[in-house]
Amino acid sequence: MANHPLRGSSVVRRAPILSVILVTGTAGCGLFQVNHNPMQPGPAAPAAPTYEVLSLVERVFQTPLGMQPDGTLLSVGDAGRGTLLVSWDLDAGRVRTVTTLPFYYSDLDLSSQRVLDCSNSSRTMVWDARTGKEIWTAKSASSEELASECRFGPGGREVYRAVVLLHGSDRDRKVAVFDGATGHRSRTQDWMPMEFFPDGKTALVADGKVLKRLEVPDGKVVVEIDPFLPAREVRISPDGSRVLVRTDRDVRVFDAQSGREVSRIEASPFRAVWTPDGRVMTGDRSTGSLSSWNRYDPATGRAQDSIEAGILGRWEVPCFSPDGRYLLLGDEEGLLIVNLESKRLVATAWVFKDATWATVTPQGFYAGADHVFENRSVRQANVVGVKPMYSFRQQLERPDVVAAALHTGNAEAAAAGAGKDHGGSARPQ
Repeated sequence: MANHPLRGSSVVRRAPILSVILVTGTAGCGLFQVNHNPMQPGPAAPAAPTYEVLSLVERVFQTPLGMQPDGTLLSVGDAGRGTLLVSWDLDAGRVRTVTTLPFYYSDLDLSSQRVLDCSNSSRTMVWDARTGKEIWTAKSASSEELASECRFGPGGREVYRAVVLLHGSDRDRKVAVFDGATGHRSRTQDWMPMEFFPDGKTALVADGKVLKRLEVPDGKVVVEIDPFLPAREVRISPDGSRVLVRTDRDVRVFDAQSGREVSRIEASPFRAVWTPDGRVMTGDRSTGSLSSWNRYDPATGRAQDSIEAGILGRWEVPCFSPDGRYLLLGDEEGLLIVNLESKRLVATAWVFKDATWATVTPQGFYAGADHVFENRSVRQANVVGVKPMYSFRQQLERPDVVAAALHTGNAEAAAAGAGKDHGGSARPQ
C-alpha cells in the first residue's frame, strides 16, 4: 500500500477527503461526502461529490468522563432538560446503553457507576448511571443550610458536599460527609477535598494559595505545597508521587512527599493533566482558543511532542484509555478517538438527542443504531434533486471496519481492507 501523505507526521489533521462528515446542531446544516476509493494511490483523485444533509436530529455535545478496565467509556452530554449518559464499548465502537437523567451531571464514580446530583441547594442525590434510577436522597439539615459543590470520595464510599448557613459568614462554611451507599450523614468537617491520592488515605485541600495534603478523615497536615499563585487546576499523578498545579502563568510540578517544586512548564494552557504513563499533557491556547495538545517530561519540564491544528477537541478535560493508547476529546463534531502514538484520528462517535448513535471512521465507514440515518436526506451539490441517506448504507455501514480500526488503531489500514472480505453491509443480524 502506498504511503499516506500524512503518515509519520507529528501533526494531526483531519483527512483531506472524508467519506462522511456530519456537522449538525444550531450552527446549521452539515455536509455528506462520498469518496468511493479513499485509499487510491497515485495522482490526486478528483474532488469527492458533496452532499448537503437535510432534516438532521441535533447531536449532543459529549464530554468523556473516564474508562473502565474492560474498555467501557462513559461520556456525558446535555440533553436539554437533563443529562444524557452514554456507555460505549470502545473496542467495537458501539453504544451499550444510553441513560437520560433528569438533572445536570455533578460527579461520577466510575467504579460503582453512580452519578451525583448537586443541582438542588437543599438536597443531595445519588443515581444509578446504568438504569437512571435514584439510589438515595439526603436533605439539608435545616432550611438555613444551603449546599453547593459536591464530589465522591475514593470508590464512591463517601460523598462530600460544601454547605453554608444562609445568614452566616464565610467562617460558617462546612463540609457535610455522607455514606456513599446509604446517604446517611456521618460527620461534618472543615475542609473540602480537591483531589484524592491513589491510596485514598490522603487528599489535597486548598487553603488560600497554599495546597495542603491532609490525612483522611482526621485532617492532619502531611505536607504543604505553595505555588505562590492561585491554583486554577490541581492534578495528582497516577502513582501519587507528584502534584501538578496549573496557574494563570504556567504549570508547576511538585513532589508530593516534600512539597518541593520539581519542574516548571512555561505555558499558559486551558488544561493540564497527567497521561497514564506519567507525563504532563497541556491544552495550550493561541489568540484565546485551543491551539495544541503538548506532552512534557515532568522531571525537566521539557516539551516532547504535540498534537496540533486539526484534532483538538474543546477545552474540557481529556480522557485516556487505561493502556494510554487512545486520547478521547469532546468536540463539536463528536467524541474524537485519537491514536496517541500515530497522532491520527481513528474514529468519531456521535450521539443524537433521539438517543440514536453512530461511530464513523475518517473514511466514512460507520457502525450505528438501527435507523440512525433513515429519514435523513442529502442533496448533491450542483445537482437537482434529493436522495435519501440510506442510499449509501450498503457501501458505508460497516461495523466490522469500525471495529478493525479501533482494534488496530489504524483507520486507513482498516479502510484499505474493507473490500476484501465484504461487498456490502456488515451489520450483524
